[in-house]
Amino acid sequence: MSLLSIYEHLKAADKYNLDENIRTIEVRKGEYVYLPSEPMNSMFEVMQGVIKLGSYSEEGTETVYEILQPGEFFGNLKYLDDKLFVEFSKALVNTRLRVYKLPFFKRIIVHDPVVAEWFNKRVVLRWWKAENKLFKASSENARSKIIALYKEMNRMAADCQGKEHHLFSLLTKKDIGDIIGATRQTVATTLKDLQNENLIR
Repeated sequence: MSLLSIYEHLKAADKYNLDENIRTIEVRKGEYVYLPSEPMNSMFEVMQGVIKLGSYSEEGTETVYEILQPGEFFGNLKYLDDKLFVEFSKALVNTRLRVYKLPFFKRIIVHDPVVAEWFNKRVVLRWWKAENKLFKASSENARSKIIALYKEMNRMAADCQGKEHHLFSLLTKKDIGDIIGATRQTVATTLKDLQNENLIR
């Protein structure tokens, strides 16, 4: 099952009270969906737009580790101690989200076999992406990592008003540095070289 068909599956099953358990919200560019200090009892699905996820260094600096696009889910499943969940989520463009009540979301991933299979695949994919990032961070130089990130994000992404944005261009130099494990200065220098070589725009 694809990411984009989870809601359609629930709707077609005709046995879930979706109006009671799922709602839609819009988050403006630059707004946080949640911060670590906020109580949360929901899971979120990106319908339109782009969300960045991150955490905080010991000095309190934001560090980005994931960029999410339509069909992807995020939030606190509360399987860990809340003190361990220090994630923030922020809209990179005007974004529309589906908000699932957490008890409902946890119930369907346990009791609906189709959703359970989808969820297992998503967890494995997240693990793979995290492990892949760690491997690249330790085995590749900044140039090759930026080129790989550019190839992954060299596409357009629509916000909830239908306006198109170049996904890679939404990232700041610090965002790029956080994602690939490099300093902002290294990213700035490398980007300039790659642009001069016409390898990225």
